[in-house]
Amino acid sequence: NNYFIQQAELGALKTSEAYFVTIGSPHDSIAALETRYEVYAASGPSSELALDALTHAGQLAFTALFDLDRATKDFETALTLSHGISEPMQHAAFGLVEVAFARQDFVLAAQRIATIERALAQRVIPSSEEVRNHILYERALADYYQGNFDTALVQLQAVASDASSDYANDAIQLSGLIQESNTLANRPSLALYAKAALAETSRHYDSAQAGYTNVARLFSRSPLADD
Repeated sequence: NNYFIQQAELGALKTSEAYFVTIGSPHDSIAALETRYEVYAASGPSSELALDALTHAGQLAFTALFDLDRATKDFETALTLSHGISEPMQHAAFGLVEVAFARQDFVLAAQRIATIERALAQRVIPSSEEVRNHILYERALADYYQGNFDTALVQLQAVASDASSDYANDAIQLSGLIQESNTLANRPSLALYAKAALAETSRHYDSAQAGYTNVARLFSRSPLADD
């Protein structure tokens, strides 16, 4: 059966990916594996398998190579193959949100989150509530990065209240950080810290380090000075 052959071929690529991650493969090996995923997806497997392959390619491009253009291309191509809200579709859609954050483009991030929300409204799936939690968490992150701390807190607390959510612990941690410093005296240090966190997300590590250093230097009494 051709489908099972296609499954086996994709499984072999995923096994290579797992191995490369374990041994910390060099940039060139990861780039070559991403190309193999893309070639596989273009070879005519079922849309389900092509979507899965392109999602893996996009994740490699983003997390391992930090090639934002290539990650965007892979994720967007993957979404053209999606006819529902499968797990690979979610990875691709939220991957595009992460790319937007890395570009510090919050208008684009909001548009991409809204696209996921519209897709969710059209179908009922077992993980609907968790997808909503993920949407809320990403919106909270966007507000946090932009200094909208009160709005971020409301969204984070909604996610944190669902103890079964995979995002609950992250929401609790970030809401605690915000609450600790979201006062008149400490808000400037929180704003500077959030900007440094955004720079780190964008892999502008020098800017991030400078920002964190300035929090400790300029706001020595802030709760964030020790972070």
